[in-house]
Amino acid sequence: MKGSVLALGKVEDRRAAALIVDGELHDLLIDAAPEHPRPGTVFRGVATRPMKGQGGVFVDLGSGMSGFLRQWKGVSPGQSILVEVTGYGLSGKAIPVTSRVSIRGRSVFLTPGAPGRNIYKA
Repeated sequence: MKGSVLALGKVEDRRAAALIVDGELHDLLIDAAPEHPRPGTVFRGVATRPMKGQGGVFVDLGSGMSGFLRQWKGVSPGQSILVEVTGYGLSGKAIPVTSRVSIRGRSVFLTPGAPGRNIYKA
C-alpha cells in the first residue's frame, strides 16, 4: 500500500493515534493514564515541605498528586503557587514541575510574571 494513513482509536480506554506510511507503522501515540498529567499541564499547587538537601520543595497538586519544584527561592510552606509539569514522574516519585509557566497558543505564548511580549514569527 502506498501513501499515508492516520488511524485513530482507543487502547485500554485511552485515546490512541497511529501513522502508517507505505504500509509500515511510522508513529504511535497513546494518551497518558489520567493519574499522570502530561508535560505542559498547569496547576495551582500549595508548597508543602522544603527539601534543603535536594534543593527543592514538594508541591501538593491536589487529587493526591504531588510535584517537586527545584527553584524554590522565595517559596514558603503553605504558599499557593502556579506550576507547570515538565516531565513524567516515576512510580512512587513526585512529578517534576517548574514555576516558570508558559502557555502556548497558535501565534503567541503567555509567560505570566515574566516581562516582555512573546509572539511567534510565522
